[in-house]
Amino acid sequence: MKKLILFLLLLSSCEKDPKIIQDPNNRNVYSGTFYVERNGIEWKAQATAYHNYYDKNYFTLGFDSLSHGLLQKTFAFTNLPVNNFDTIKDFTNENLHPPNFIPKVYFSNIDIDVIYDSWIVLLQDSANNWIKINKFDTITQEVEGVFSITMIRDRGVSPNQPDTMRFRKGRFATKLWE
Repeated sequence: MKKLILFLLLLSSCEKDPKIIQDPNNRNVYSGTFYVERNGIEWKAQATAYHNYYDKNYFTLGFDSLSHGLLQKTFAFTNLPVNNFDTIKDFTNENLHPPNFIPKVYFSNIDIDVIYDSWIVLLQDSANNWIKINKFDTITQEVEGVFSITMIRDRGVSPNQPDTMRFRKGRFATKLWE
């Protein structure tokens, strides 16, 4: 019996991305499509975007994994300029506020509202760190683009988590909400 319990504990400790289930209370938050390969494996998430609290000329683009409506993983680009169609390659790992907006990227493992693990941009990998906004419609508030980011573990308590995460072939289409 002890061996069976140990075996079940080992199986349950392996990282698996849960099936995404839309939270019925947040139907207006998540919209559109998202695709990325995280360390070579497709990662499924819900796309969302919203204007910056301090300045409506900037926005945040987020991708969330949910399990039974509860947040489990979050990945986001913050401080992206509205209507900027140039490829953005300059990022920071600091929390900057106006007038010094520089885009920041982060990835976290979360249990409802507690962050267990976090990753930040590997700033030295500038060839693989970029985001390109291909469309930003000011009327419909739709945004589309592609991205690539390399991240390193900043802090964490969960075992079996990678030190480096490579997000490649990223593409998204979503709508900003107010």
